[in-house]
Amino acid sequence: MAESKNFLTKFHLEAGISKEDFQKIWNNYDTDNNGCIEKKELEKLSKDILKDTPSDMSEKYMKQLMTFFDVTGDGKLNVAEMLKTFQVKEDVAASNTAWNTFLGQFRSETGISTADFMKIWMKYDTDKNGYIEKGELHGFLKDLMKEKEAGGTLEEYKACILQRFDWNMDGKLDLKEMSRLCPVEENYIEKLKSAGSFSKANFDKIFQHYDRDNNGSVDGTALQGFLKDLLEASGFGGNMEQIESYAVALKDTFDENNDGKFQKDELMMVLSIFA
Repeated sequence: MAESKNFLTKFHLEAGISKEDFQKIWNNYDTDNNGCIEKKELEKLSKDILKDTPSDMSEKYMKQLMTFFDVTGDGKLNVAEMLKTFQVKEDVAASNTAWNTFLGQFRSETGISTADFMKIWMKYDTDKNGYIEKGELHGFLKDLMKEKEAGGTLEEYKACILQRFDWNMDGKLDLKEMSRLCPVEENYIEKLKSAGSFSKANFDKIFQHYDRDNNGSVDGTALQGFLKDLLEASGFGGNMEQIESYAVALKDTFDENNDGKFQKDELMMVLSIFA
C-alpha cells in the first residue's frame, strides 16, 4: 500500500499515541459512527497496520488482533479495546492505580439492557436537558464507586471520563457518549435486523425483550430504550430530543387506548413502519 494512502503512517504507533491522535484514528475507521470497529472496518485497519503485507497475512493478523483485544468476544472492537490496541498514552490522573481499578470494575460488569441504561440516564440527567454535565457526572461516579474508592478522587475520575469519552470536547456527555461509557448490550433490534427482514417470530422476540417486567406492555424507560435502539438501527441517530419527540408522536398515533403504554399489537405497528 502506498504510504500516501495509509492513514496510520502519520502516527508513531510503536511509542504509543496521544488521546488526540487516537480520536483521529477512531474517527477514520469507525466509518458508520456506531461506536465499534467492525469486520470491514477491521479489515481496513489491519491492512493499514501491516502496510504492504499480502492480504492473506492481513487476514491472519486480524484474527490475532481479535484474539488478544476483543475482550467481549463479539467480533468487533469497542473504544476500551481499541485504547489497549494502540497503547494510548495516559495522563497522570488516568494512569494511577485508582483509575485502573475503577475502570476494571466498570468494564467487568455484564452488558446492561438499553432500558436499564435509560434508567441510569434519567436518574443523572437531573435537569433533563439531554446531557450528563460535570455536576451530574459527579453524582453518577459517586454512586458507581459505592464507597469503594482505592485512592484518588472523584474529581480525577471525572476528568478522566471526560477525557476519554467526551469526543466533541464540550465538557459533557450526550446519550451516545454515555452509552459508550456504560457497558450497554448490543442493539437488539439491529442484531435481528442484520440477520434478515423482520418476521413475526422476530416481532415476538423484540416485544419480549423490551417488556422487561412481563406485564404485556412497554412504557417508561423500556419504551425509551426501545426507541433509542430503533432509531439507531434505522439510521436516524437517537439522542434524547429525538427519543422524546418520537415517543410523543407515536403515542398520539398508535396508543389506541390512550394508556401511555404500548401493548404488543401497538408496538408491532410502530415496528412495521421501520421494517
